[in-house]
Amino acid sequence: MAVWVRQWESSSWFEQVQDWISRVLKAYGVHQNGPLYRVTLGLGATVWTVPTSEGELYFKAVAPPRVHEAELVARVAPFSRGHIPTPLAVEDSEGWLLSPSIGTSLAGDPRLADLEHTRRVFADAAELQLALSDSTEHVAEGGLPGMLPDYVPEYLEEALTTHASLPAEHPLHVSPRDADLLLQGMGTVRRAAEVLAASPLPPTLQQGALAPEQVLVPSSHRAPIMFVGWGAARWAHPFELVGTAVEQLCTSYQCEPSDEPVRTIVSAYLAPFTRFAPQSQLEDLLAPALLLSHAQRHEALMDLLLAAEPEDQAAAAPEVMALLAEALAAPPATRRSVRGHASRRQKQRGTGGRRQGTPRAHQAPPTPASPAQVAAAQAAPVPQTPAQQTPAQQRTSPQQAPAQQTPAQQRTSPQQAPAQQTPPPQTPTQQDPPQTNAGRPPVTRRSRRRAEEGS
Repeated sequence: MAVWVRQWESSSWFEQVQDWISRVLKAYGVHQNGPLYRVTLGLGATVWTVPTSEGELYFKAVAPPRVHEAELVARVAPFSRGHIPTPLAVEDSEGWLLSPSIGTSLAGDPRLADLEHTRRVFADAAELQLALSDSTEHVAEGGLPGMLPDYVPEYLEEALTTHASLPAEHPLHVSPRDADLLLQGMGTVRRAAEVLAASPLPPTLQQGALAPEQVLVPSSHRAPIMFVGWGAARWAHPFELVGTAVEQLCTSYQCEPSDEPVRTIVSAYLAPFTRFAPQSQLEDLLAPALLLSHAQRHEALMDLLLAAEPEDQAAAAPEVMALLAEALAAPPATRRSVRGHASRRQKQRGTGGRRQGTPRAHQAPPTPASPAQVAAAQAAPVPQTPAQQTPAQQRTSPQQAPAQQTPAQQRTSPQQAPAQQTPPPQTPTQQDPPQTNAGRPPVTRRSRRRAEEGS
């Protein structure tokens, strides 16, 4: 069990969290009217419900390698056109967020997975991508995690070297034979990277995959779809976001992207980007974007696992190896070989999957809607030391100090000056932290330090 997961289960940590939440609620003039209840516990994050006089809130704590999610969400939400919920408060040094209860997760309600909702999700996802791209000078303040197309081949070579250099008994080890087989796909990766790098579309900040658990559907049809879980987010090509989702839709409907109903859904995402290129040209970018999206997800998962315990690494090894093989365009036989070796090492360690955790025994179960709403916020990214990083992760952008960065944040877009946001109606006075958004923009202390260091 990872060190931070053990910490999340300790009474001392719980008391610290309760104290912080109480101070946040006091700043807003809101009263807590029941005990905290834990609804998720995983390697990436833990989420709790907070019953209050104004309705249910959600507290989220993210794993140390993803601690920057708290600050990132507070920073980009004002420029998302309502597609990213603005947290009520964040504690960026701890990776804590306190947010309102908004919408129902696609993963929690099968009725929301119909064609109309799916088309709407793709359309709103494109609107969010363009909103963040149009606000780069504000969104990039303090730096952003990056995985741009022209960097992907270099990352995969270094990632493969890292896997191969691990001891043979290590859960994430890749054998020399498998490494040679995987390298054969590097030419395909380079060609895909060249195609995306040459496209006229601007890079955007994306979650990594358009996963149902990261999509919240509000009760009102006029309200925007919301996207949560930004711990694994990267600054990348905008079509990488939907690559896996399109692939899954084609599998579900047993058709090609050019066939209905997938074509209508994909068109909803492509339509806003036709200001950069014709739709036929945009469609040609989907396949290379899908290929490169696997590298982005591999890096985000490796950032988490390199700081975790061997049992956690073993549990996630098959998924990691599958992403690596897919990112390197490996043929099916090679993918089976790489994943098979990881599965065998997993069984040798006696672990069969990711640790999900269970609710605390002294607490009553939540309603079905609550876990669904919070499951979408499950993905989450604290800085690692160089000893925990691969060579690719140790590169640092000029404007950030290594001690304040996650590995992914060390390849970032240019730093910009802090942006201003219209404060919410309530403006209660506060003393020292917690860092609430009552009466001021949700820009955290760490982002200010980064701006000062970059000036």
